[in-house]
Amino acid sequence: EISRLEALFSLYRTDSALSRLNATGRLDAPEADVLRLLALVRSVHAETGGLFDPTVQPLFAAYAAHYTSGREDPLPAAELADCLNRIGFDQVAFDENAVRFGRPGMAMTLNGVAQGYITDRVADILRARGFDNVLLDIGEIQALGVGRDGNGWKVGLEAGPNSDALSATLRLKDRAVATSMMDGTV
Repeated sequence: EISRLEALFSLYRTDSALSRLNATGRLDAPEADVLRLLALVRSVHAETGGLFDPTVQPLFAAYAAHYTSGREDPLPAAELADCLNRIGFDQVAFDENAVRFGRPGMAMTLNGVAQGYITDRVADILRARGFDNVLLDIGEIQALGVGRDGNGWKVGLEAGPNSDALSATLRLKDRAVATSMMDGTV
């Protein structure tokens, strides 16, 4: 299931559904999981007043190319303006027939939601197969049940990048936790 969903949502696989959409601006006959995830994105985008917007990929790619090339100066204003003109989830249309970008050069990253979606799907499969006390760590952490001792699954949140110190310890019971920092949970 993880491999199947990665084949839909990965930015790093050139054959993924998301990569094909980003390359052409259109994805015909999207799988149901693509539509479900985009519906979730639409909801979060609306709930946050547009602050959550996965169409930031052109901006992310421009910054990545700029700074990995060894440059230390700011992204040029014209390049920044061009990227900003290609951002806006309100310009993404989708239904069972196709996903379509409303502007040329748009692209999406689903990294902010796909790992959690995949984790939820795996949790659903495990529950359906009778597993009711499991800690999943698939890039996002989800606890099924109350843990070995009944007090919840113990999860530590790191204080910061490259830090072994913990900023908090959580006890999860039938809950999930996600961070936006790489390797933020232990």
